[in-house]
Amino acid sequence: MLKVTEVCNINCSYCYFFNGPDKSFQAHPKLMSLRTAGGVADYIRRAAGETQLDAVRLVLHGGEPLMLGKRRFTELCERLHIGDCAARTGLSVQTNAMLVDDEWIEIFARFGIDVGVSVDGPADYHDAFRVDHRGRGTHARTAAGVRRLREARDAGRLKSLGAICVVDPTRDARRVYRHIVDELGFRTVAFNFPDADWGNTAPETVARMGDFLGAALEEWLSDDDPSIAVRPFTGMLAFARAPGLAAWRALGETLVLGVASDGSLAPDDSYRMTMPDVFRPDAAALTVWNSELGDFRTRYGDGPLPGLSASKPGVCTACAWSAHCRSGEGAHRYDPAGHAWRETVYCEALKRVYARLRAYVVENGGAEPAAMAACA
Repeated sequence: MLKVTEVCNINCSYCYFFNGPDKSFQAHPKLMSLRTAGGVADYIRRAAGETQLDAVRLVLHGGEPLMLGKRRFTELCERLHIGDCAARTGLSVQTNAMLVDDEWIEIFARFGIDVGVSVDGPADYHDAFRVDHRGRGTHARTAAGVRRLREARDAGRLKSLGAICVVDPTRDARRVYRHIVDELGFRTVAFNFPDADWGNTAPETVARMGDFLGAALEEWLSDDDPSIAVRPFTGMLAFARAPGLAAWRALGETLVLGVASDGSLAPDDSYRMTMPDVFRPDAAALTVWNSELGDFRTRYGDGPLPGLSASKPGVCTACAWSAHCRSGEGAHRYDPAGHAWRETVYCEALKRVYARLRAYVVENGGAEPAAMAACA
């Protein structure tokens, strides 16, 4: 995850990066330099040559990445093109889409960039939190950018286009889903949990998260349209249909590295709300120039964030779903009360989705593996 900008054209009230406890952006350049982009490319080459990396996804993130401007964005993508890398590489960008025009779409098409757009649902939901620096809602401007992106996708000019929506349990999930799929026209959607841990998430909140996901899931199932992919539902359904678990247990590790605009390395953004001290500039000992991938694993896998590699807690060993969920995202597993790494704080919400999908498979004539029958 590359922080190609540490500045944004909007001011979301819930933003973990600018309005959360971590203020490291104040010490970083607003824009990533071409020198730093070149350092990232060299770091990836070294990592791919020294380890068993199969694929590398470079996510151009911010802030708002398009605030780089078209010329610098293009030059940065050229620096990040790693044709001689031992691993497969690809580029993605996460944007609010407000600056998107035909020239931006040409740039995305030229570099084969997968485009993700942050959206909270219909205008009244979206504009409650996603406002500009004058306090004005941004839904209309985001929707205009999405229309351009959708037309380019439908014309075959874009590789892919997806929406990311942070789950808000106070909202009507059906309205959110229908707006994103029917009105905005996305065929790929990701519902992400808020970044939280066992120290700041009540059981009642988790239950309402389960309600939201359950309602969104029913909308997706009722569409019965395989061209619509929804994370986490699509992967969960594939797992529920699997006749055996061996292939899932054998899946390779996915490791997320964050690269700040100054080239310093840190864990992914999900830890910014739960462990902001890890991102302090005086704690950023590793950079793309002075370290290797193994140094990152040692510092964050065996150091302050063993959640990156922590083993499953006992409650997960008896749960067949854990072969797929793998106890959840690292930041969501942390319990500050005991400095322990538990199952994800959202476990009960996820179990509800798994159970519904298991029932859906059986209702539609699928076989239920014996291991699944024992799952609650």
